[in-house]
Amino acid sequence: MYQGYPNQCSQCGLRTSDDRKGHETMKSHLDWHFRRNVRSQNERGHRATPRGWYTSQAMWEAATVDEEVAMGDSQNAGQGKDEGNIEELRKMTVMVPAGHTEPCGVCREPFERRFNEEEEDWEYVNAVDVDGTIFHATCQAKRASPVVLLPSPAGSS
Repeated sequence: MYQGYPNQCSQCGLRTSDDRKGHETMKSHLDWHFRRNVRSQNERGHRATPRGWYTSQAMWEAATVDEEVAMGDSQNAGQGKDEGNIEELRKMTVMVPAGHTEPCGVCREPFERRFNEEEEDWEYVNAVDVDGTIFHATCQAKRASPVVLLPSPAGSS
């Protein structure tokens, strides 16, 4: 089954071929893990990422693969191409609905709240309302990104 992909990432299990291109792909993939971990530590400090024990069936069915993890654009992943877009997403706000206490439906982290002086009401930062469900804008952007599949090795079945 893995005859064409003998090299395996120790962090996520991604497999690559044993040729020069496969080694380059694995190297860029491991660099991506490093950049993601550094970015995660900078954004959240050094605390662990909170996760629910179980994902609801709707979230499980709607789950997508982050295109960087799927190696669709591994050469340019995390090298500033979306930094401006991410900053714009983080600036998006949604007014807090009355009695709303649910965390983000994707990452299960609570929303950052701040008081909007102009509207004289509380708002969520880095948030977007999609069909009545509130998500972090950055999580929703990742969730909505297309899934990129890796080609299968030649000659395997």
